[in-house]
Amino acid sequence: MSLALAAGCGKNDDPSPSGGEENQPSVESLDFVSFSDGKIPNTWKTTAWVIDNTVGFDDIYSLKSTTSGVAVITNKTCNSSINFIEFYVRSGFVNFIIDSVQIKECSSTNKWTKYGFFLNAGLHAIKWESISPNVNIDAIRFSKNDENFNGSVGDSYQGGIVAYIDETGKHGLIAASVDQSAGIQWYNGSSIMTGAFGTALGTGKSNTTRIVQAQGEGGYAAKLCDDLVLNGYSDWFLPSKDELNILYQNRNAIGGFSSGYYWSSSEGSSSYAWHQNFDDGIQNIIYLKSYAYRVRAVRAF
Repeated sequence: MSLALAAGCGKNDDPSPSGGEENQPSVESLDFVSFSDGKIPNTWKTTAWVIDNTVGFDDIYSLKSTTSGVAVITNKTCNSSINFIEFYVRSGFVNFIIDSVQIKECSSTNKWTKYGFFLNAGLHAIKWESISPNVNIDAIRFSKNDENFNGSVGDSYQGGIVAYIDETGKHGLIAASVDQSAGIQWYNGSSIMTGAFGTALGTGKSNTTRIVQAQGEGGYAAKLCDDLVLNGYSDWFLPSKDELNILYQNRNAIGGFSSGYYWSSSEGSSSYAWHQNFDDGIQNIIYLKSYAYRVRAVRAF
């Protein structure tokens, strides 16, 4: 295992991924990155951060930002034995950023709050950026979690953000972390029937395939998703009507959405397709496929 960070002895009482939990460490684990004895690994840039052991966990020093808008950055080589990062935040707001993409705003009041995110294999630039002064980060751990998915909606996982988890708890939908278009038409210039009539969960992928097969090359919503290669994954698709509604329902946890209309892959007729207003959640097919609406791609896991 190749680590660009020094491994230290930390404490944690819950090795499973979770986000936003209050959790006081209690069991030693050797896969923490720690600031024990005031020593910070050389790969960490700590300008405007200070060592603070007044509110940290036992045997671990935390980092405390002195001002807002400062960052802690590291590069870490992850192989098949590393795919999850977890850490604790106290008394402020921090943006967690992977490879220059903001994954989540992490926050807490006067208590330690745990966050966890999945990582793809490879070299990652991982950054915590303080939004408020005097925020602490602590007990940072890189670990393995590959037997089964054990995350939550809003977690970073397999190229995007977990948007939905099915009844098994092991499968669901992943949304891209940002929109793929601020406005693109549904069709490729001709009002034809594509056969993309699926509206339920699980039909977005087949809808997208039918749309692309029927319409071919060009610039349109389904093709944009079908061509997308993002964070090492190429199996993205335009969500169906019900899948798009899941994105709306969980829009705050997923993040990055704008107001206005988003296209689904569910066709209504040769001229109309289902879309959803992310201001009020209303879905309808009253506007033409030629209209330019937003697009957010998803993939299944």
